[in-house]
Amino acid sequence: MAISKYIPVSFKSWSLIFLIWLVISFYFILSSVVYYFDLEQSFNWQANLINRIPSYMLYGILTPFIIYVGLKYRIEKPGLYTKIAGQVFIGALIAIFHRLVSVAISYFISLLLGIADESFTDIMFGRKFIIISGWFDSFFTYWFLLAVIYSFDYYKSFNEKRIKATELEAKLAQAELNALKMQLQPHFLFNTLNAISVLVHKDPESADEMITRLSDLLRLTIDKLGQKKVTLKEEIDFINSYLDIQKIRYKERLNVEINIDSSSMDIEVPALILQPVVENSIKYAVEPSSDKTNILISAATNDNYLTIEISDNGPGMNGSLREGVGIKNIKARLEQMYGDSKLFSMSRSESGGVKTVMKIPVE
Repeated sequence: MAISKYIPVSFKSWSLIFLIWLVISFYFILSSVVYYFDLEQSFNWQANLINRIPSYMLYGILTPFIIYVGLKYRIEKPGLYTKIAGQVFIGALIAIFHRLVSVAISYFISLLLGIADESFTDIMFGRKFIIISGWFDSFFTYWFLLAVIYSFDYYKSFNEKRIKATELEAKLAQAELNALKMQLQPHFLFNTLNAISVLVHKDPESADEMITRLSDLLRLTIDKLGQKKVTLKEEIDFINSYLDIQKIRYKERLNVEINIDSSSMDIEVPALILQPVVENSIKYAVEPSSDKTNILISAATNDNYLTIEISDNGPGMNGSLREGVGIKNIKARLEQMYGDSKLFSMSRSESGGVKTVMKIPVE
């Protein structure tokens, strides 16, 4: 894998790393100031700046390498204990390197400023226990950095998985909606063609007009393919085209009244949401009766919901719900899209037929 996968390469990333270590260095310097203040001793600013800042800036230089080593050879199964041993070895080497180089940098800065009062050899061998103590600090810092790196990496992986899961859920939801729509379209087309076949021999002229209307309706249906939602106006235009076909068949036996609040026309609704309900009224109210059947379609917005009502004056439900493929399809789509199973209801209308109510959340 490319090194850039693990090591930050942008100027912004490097700047952020050095800024963090600079803040840490001043934090510990401030801590020392407070400590010496409590002891009522003078604080040697020059010595502390020369010793601490190079040490922490060196951590800044080493941080990308530690990120690389930590992520490329991360401590995980399989080979957990081998990887732990490897990180201990690498951490020990980095700690030795850091301690020796930071001491050397601090010494040469002191030398350049003319304040060095010991030789480099005296510092390395005369203060060997201080050097060793510093090595333990560097070794601990290495493991602290690994813990921070693994924490950020875990969070990043968790977040990526969460985003991917959300995207997959959205794709699955869209696939389910498409499946429901594809289930509805052949059912609707079959019923319409069946109605035409009934008229072919009885009334050829009406059958021919129905075929023409059907072609217009199919064009509108194709336009809706892939559309999850359409405006209420578009849905009303579609249902009017569907009703034009049914009026040719049932003539004066079918009367439809549409009463839509004009302010609701631009609200988005699930595509093909009205046709199955209207078809249900035609099948159970218009078709079995020789009398005139009225179908009322109304819609209005109230309390953040678009309420759509479709009622007829047919024989009613006769003790059981008039649910076919289309009605079950609508209920499933509404629940899938809005997460609420109570957005669809059927009951007896005031005229004795069936009233269907759909509530669409206004987004």
